Amino acid sequence: MNKQQIADAILNVPQAFPEYRKRYGGDPEKGKQTLRQAARAIMQLWTDLEEEERVSVGQKALA
Repeated sequence: MNKQQIADAILNVPQAFPEYRKRYGGDPEKGKQTLRQAARAIMQLWTDLEEEERVSVGQKALA
């Protein structure tokens, strides 16, 4: 996922809530799909942040 896809996935999480589906319509399966996509995005972001942190620590050790 690129940065925009990650942001979109996280911003779409409210679509998974029953209240949203009641108001705007939607299928519970689509809500699950939205949550899965957001979970993937969060995990990728987490991994990216850990990698950034690891590189930062390595650079400080070299300095």
